[in-house]
Amino acid sequence: MGETHTRRREEEEQASFCRWALLVTKLATARKSAQRPANVPSASAHAQSISRLDDRRFALVKAIEEAEETLNAKETDLNRQKIELKELEERDVQDDHELDGTV
Repeated sequence: MGETHTRRREEEEQASFCRWALLVTKLATARKSAQRPANVPSASAHAQSISRLDDRRFALVKAIEEAEETLNAKETDLNRQKIELKELEERDVQDDHELDGTV
């Protein structure tokens, strides 16, 4: 019985060691997967990048709005000039000046 007991104890120790080795491997894998990859920026670098992108977006929106305002002003001016041109074309110049037609 002593031999069986010794063998069983060695088997249990070996099984315990195998479980321990598996847990160490899992721990190493978990540590590695928990690390931030080199190509991923840190949280502060990411926040700075987002801030720069937001600033750029706001600047672009402002530029677009200013361009639209300029376009609207130009369209309004163009429409006013078209109306003025039409009025001038319809106007009879001879009625504006009393000219003697016998010259």
